[in-house]
Parts: sequence; C-alpha cells; structure tokens
Amino acid sequence: MCGIAGWITTEMTGLAPQRETVRMLDLMAHRGPDGQGVYQGSRISVGMNRLAIVGQAPELPFANADKRIVVALNGEIYNWRELAQEFLGPEFARKDWSDGAVLPYLFEVLGESLFERLVGMFALAIWDARWNRLTLVRDRLGIKPLFWWRNAERVAFASEMQAFRTWDQFPPAIAYQWMVPYLHFRFVPHPHTLLENVWKVSPGTAVTFSYGSNAPDIVSYWVLGQENSYRSRAASYGEAREELDALLRRVIWDHRVPLGMASAFLLSGGVDSSLMTTLAVREAAAMGPAMTLDDPHDVRERENAEATARLLGIPVIPTRVGTPSIHHLIDVLKALDEPLGDPTAVSLGLVLQEAKNYGRVIFSGEGADELFLGYSVYRRARWHQWARRLGGARVWGLLGQALQETYYGVGGTFTPSGTREVVEDPIWAARATLAIPPASSPIRTLQFIDLTYSLPDDVLTKSDRLAMAWGMELRVPFLDHRLVEWVWSIPDRWLGTRGDKPLWRNLASQSIPRAVAYREKSGFPTPVSSWLAGPWREWVDDMVNGPLTRRSLWKMTGIRQLLEHLDPSGQRPQGRQLFAILALESWLTAMQTRPSYDEEEVAHVPNY
Repeated sequence: MCGIAGWITTEMTGLAPQRETVRMLDLMAHRGPDGQGVYQGSRISVGMNRLAIVGQAPELPFANADKRIVVALNGEIYNWRELAQEFLGPEFARKDWSDGAVLPYLFEVLGESLFERLVGMFALAIWDARWNRLTLVRDRLGIKPLFWWRNAERVAFASEMQAFRTWDQFPPAIAYQWMVPYLHFRFVPHPHTLLENVWKVSPGTAVTFSYGSNAPDIVSYWVLGQENSYRSRAASYGEAREELDALLRRVIWDHRVPLGMASAFLLSGGVDSSLMTTLAVREAAAMGPAMTLDDPHDVRERENAEATARLLGIPVIPTRVGTPSIHHLIDVLKALDEPLGDPTAVSLGLVLQEAKNYGRVIFSGEGADELFLGYSVYRRARWHQWARRLGGARVWGLLGQALQETYYGVGGTFTPSGTREVVEDPIWAARATLAIPPASSPIRTLQFIDLTYSLPDDVLTKSDRLAMAWGMELRVPFLDHRLVEWVWSIPDRWLGTRGDKPLWRNLASQSIPRAVAYREKSGFPTPVSSWLAGPWREWVDDMVNGPLTRRSLWKMTGIRQLLEHLDPSGQRPQGRQLFAILALESWLTAMQTRPSYDEEEVAHVPNY
C-alpha cells in the first residue's frame, strides 16, 4: 500500500527534474512512511512512497535487472508467488522478495497480458524504456486510485489529485458539466473529475502514453460480464452455495496478512462484517481487535459486535460517535482528496483514526451488499418490471423511464429537478450525462451501476483515502474480482431481488450464528442532519454566508431553503443535500479554483 507519482514529457526535448516528483510524493507522505524512491530518465520520472506489508524493497521504485522496466505499485498483489513460480522460476518466489519486486520481471515476460493475470488491489505506473512508453493501470474494481493530468508540456500522474498542486499550472478550470452529476450521485463518475484535463484511470483499464504525444491509448483489460473467467458451474441452488463457500474461503486465505503482522477488523455486528471477521480469524489466522462504533442513542451495533468478537476470542475497541468535532470534519474532507458528498465518511474516519493504534492492516466487509443485493433500493427493479407489465405504455413517473437514466445509487442526493434549484442555469444546462448500457435484467442494471460506479467512486474512495490518511492498508476481500465474476454469472433468482441477500445469509449461517446471519441490516450511525442543524451550525452558516455566496455557481435562494427546512431527525433529504454542497465547496476552496465563470467556459466540454 503506497503512493505513486511521476510524469512524462510530451515534447521531444526537455529534462524532467526529479525534484518535481519528490514534491508530489511528499504531499502523499501519509501513503508510505517506509521508504521513498524516484527513477529518473531524460524525459520520464516515476516515484513511489512505500507502506511495507510484504517482503523487502531495497530500491524504489521496482526495476528489472537492466532497469529498462520500472514499476511503481500502490496496493497488494496476492498471487505474486504463483505468477513468479510459473513464469520466472522458484528463485523469484522466495520469501525475501515481494509482490512489487517481481512485477518488472513479469511484465518483461508477459507484457500487458500481465494485468489480467493479477489478483489483488493495485494501481501501477510502468515505464518501458524498450518502447519509451508509460502505462498507468488500475485494478478491476477500482479499489486503488490513480489520476492523470495533462497540459501542453507533460502528463503527470499520482495516487491522489492533491499531489498535482505542486505544479504552477494547477489547478486547471472547473469541469462544470460534472457538477450536476456530482449532486445526483454525490461523487463524480470515472473517468471524469471536476477539473478539466484531470482524469481518473477507470477500473480495469490501462492508459498508455508515449514520447511526443499527450494523447493516450486507453484499453479496458477487464469489463464486468465480458469473457470473465470465474463462472458458476452449479446446476442448483445448493451447488451454488457450496461453490460460493469454497471460493470465499480461498479468497479470504489469499487476503491473509504476513504471520505476526498486527491487523484489525471493522466489525458492525451485521452479517457482512461478522462473516468476514470470522473467516479471517478462522481461515487465515488473522488476529487483532475488532473496531466498532458506539452510538449512545442505539447500543445494538456495539452489543452485536461484542457478541461476535466474544465467539472469536478477540477484543473489541468501541469508538464513541457522539458529535464529531469540526476539526475532525475538516480533516476528513481534506483527506478525501476528491469532492465526495457521502456523510458516512465522517463516521468511518472516527473508527479508522482509532484503528491506526492497533495495526497496519484493517479488514472490511465492504461490497457484500452490492454483490448479493442487500439494499432495499434494489426492490425498485421489481417495481419497474411490474409497472411495465401492468401499465404497458401508460406507466407513470420515473417508472416510465429507463432504470439506468433515473437510478443514482444507494446514496443519491438530489433529483434532476432538485439540482436546478441550487445551481445557476448555465451550469444546469451544461450538465453531462452518464451513458450506462442496460444489463441482462433490471436488477442487474442496478447492480452494474453500483459495482461499476458507486463502489469505486464513493465507497472505495472514502475507504482508501481515510485508511491511508492514518497510515493503514484497508483490505476488502469480498471485492476480489473472482467473487464478483462468479456472482455475475449465477441466475438472478438465486441472489433474490428483495434486498435481503438470501444466498449470502444462507451461506453465512453455516459459519456464524443464525441470529447474526439473519440480523436486520444497519449502517454506520451518521446523523448528519442533526450535526448540521446543531453543533456544526456555526460552520454551516460561515460556509453559506462566505465561500458559497462568493462563488457564482450557486443559487443561494435554493441553498438557504435547504437550510431552513433542515430536519434534525434526518427523515427528509435536505441534510444529505446540504452536506454534498458543503463538501463540494470545501474542495473547490481548498483547490483554490476561480470563484466565477463565464458561459462560454461552461459550454466547453473537453474530451480525452
């Protein structure tokens, strides 16, 4: 788990000073306190900070014997020994090597076919001096982040967008067309960002640059549902459950930490985190405390976590929710690096800040709800299907529109009409749309959106940034691509479409108590409306009367109406909506973007 950064010149002449890469790495020092190194060529620079989890790294970044292939790695490759044994020989699979150290040699042998063989979470920067090419690669589910930014002279890349702030030309103009989609989703969907000419490498994608050109060659080496390897062969529900059980145990084993390394678990007491913690302890011999949130208004979460931990013989470290301080809120918003209107990041930040005292690796059960259809909002697919069958051409409201055009994920904030009340008309008129193809069924369409966009751009973004902000590696075994491919291959009816995860709960009941396996879903306690209306109100008023008022993007009448109708109980959406706006404005202010715009600028929509 590391931070990577560097750049390549797009002109045929010019020297790339090493100090620029070092400055970028220094802004991401939290991503790797165990070493820093930079490879320097005449027109290329590749560097990385390292958080040591596996093996040794005497030289950073990693290089092959003749140093013509250089690799900077952020993440973990779980099958590196198997690949080294198969393609390089047993001497490369020794314990004193590491996943990063073998990558240049594997790339030398396999080239770009290496990417589809890797099992793990990773972002890679690969410099191949044989062809003068820089390739940026991101894992299939987007667990690890990677950005690139281009101007007339160079293309720079980094694990976090804030690293580009070392350059005089940064930040570029706001990409206004993605403001409205941000307010819908509460995140900016990849490959886009809210800055012009700054892009995310999309999950399952390789982006290659060559000397003399800043136009990338972009290739998707993995697409959900297309030629995926891990397909179910089960002929019945029972066989599917047995297949899933075997695959899950294999995945948990592969995600194990080195013997003796301290680790911890995010344990809520629900089925997902309870099963993940149980299998990690029993199958992979991972040991450490369970980190949980203690909500003074509802102690069930803590009590459930404590009951599971007692069965496993591990301690529980509760973190009191209470009212997070404004200082904590600001720290979280800064650490997120991107505009992210997800208030659960505040609660997650509390527990991860405590977890840093107990180990370098923390396990999380993220992804099970998206994989096994655990959100009640997925019932919408059934309503949509029924409405079309019953109403024919006379279906009403949103049910009359394509699902992929109206569904904004589990955490969607504003409706399309709602955004028009809070952003200026030119911004609303210039809004971009996200083209999402329908999947094989309505329920799979919703699942595709969440797996492809909500997970990498929201859930995994906050998990990565907040864990790294406090010097930890967060592992998400349930998002191993082998599990994802397997789930995508089974019939819908085995997954269920009511948002209650029948297959998953049935499987879990074989390893954890049935009462836990079938316990009602609960999330991180995050009473954001109450916080905004009460202890954070002074900060809210300062933002509304200060930065928001000075920036010409907003309709202040609409924003003040949100504030007036703020419901501390959280039953209405104004709290989530206001938080999304404030999180965006905090990011725009931190990036020192221009507070005004002109209509010609707004209408300009740049492409790759």
